[in-house]
This record gives sequence, C-alpha cells and structure tokens, in this order.
Amino acid sequence: MAPFHHVTTIFIYFGFQATEKPPHELTPLMQVLLGIVPPSAAVPVDKLAFFDESLNASQKAAVRFALESPEVACIHGPPG
Repeated sequence: MAPFHHVTTIFIYFGFQATEKPPHELTPLMQVLLGIVPPSAAVPVDKLAFFDESLNASQKAAVRFALESPEVACIHGPPG
C-alpha cells in the first residue's frame, strides 16, 4: 500500500473525501490554503476608485490589500 500523500491526509482530517491528486492538479488557492506553496506576491491595482468615499484610510487599505492578493486575503478588525 502506498503511503498517504500529505494532501490526502489533510483532506481526510477535514472530512473531505480522500483524493490522490498530486499537488500540480490542485488549484492555486488549494495549494496556498494547504500550505503546499506560499501565497503569491501582491499584484498592484492601479487607479482604484471607491464607490463609498466615506471609507477611512484603514478601510481603503484593507480593500486594496484584498484586491491585490491573488489567491486569498484575510482581513480582521472591528466592524465598520
């Protein structure tokens, strides 16, 4: 019996149906979330226009951060 691939082990741990997909068949998001590859570098967004101009500088920075993150972005903070 072949040893478990670490991705298969993670899928089993989280209750997903086990797959034997090699890492090159996983989406970039899956590879980042499973820790196979680090997140990609930010992709700069030029000429960003906010439809809600009442956002403060910190909120605008959070929106920019999310839009510039190729795979996934996590924003944590107080509501508002």
